[in-house]
Amino acid sequence: MLQNRFEVHLQHDAHEFLHVVQTILLEELPNDFGAYLQSHVYQGRLKSSLHCRACKHTTAPSVIDFTDISLTISRDTPNLQSCLQMFLEREDMEDSECPKCHRQCRQQSRLDQGLPSRSSPES
Repeated sequence: MLQNRFEVHLQHDAHEFLHVVQTILLEELPNDFGAYLQSHVYQGRLKSSLHCRACKHTTAPSVIDFTDISLTISRDTPNLQSCLQMFLEREDMEDSECPKCHRQCRQQSRLDQGLPSRSSPES
């Protein structure tokens, strides 16, 4: 089954392999359990909003579902928790304009836990 989707003699990365395994799992599991597994184990939500430092206006948060994130690994991030903290730090967005005062805004992003993307399976 895995050989049909993943050529054994070619070089692949762990990220690509994980996606292939997840796809096979979701296809082979019953629909309700597969959906539950996808939304509660493999998926999270990122909530972000723009906060203007000048007028203090904050936009309504936007929520984006994700199945993976890109973390920067460096000497300043010696462990997973440090990598996640760096990913979630506030970031100055040069091209973001406050809808209220039209100045450059600071974007605040944070990872919300416990926000499933879909409802849990029926018992």
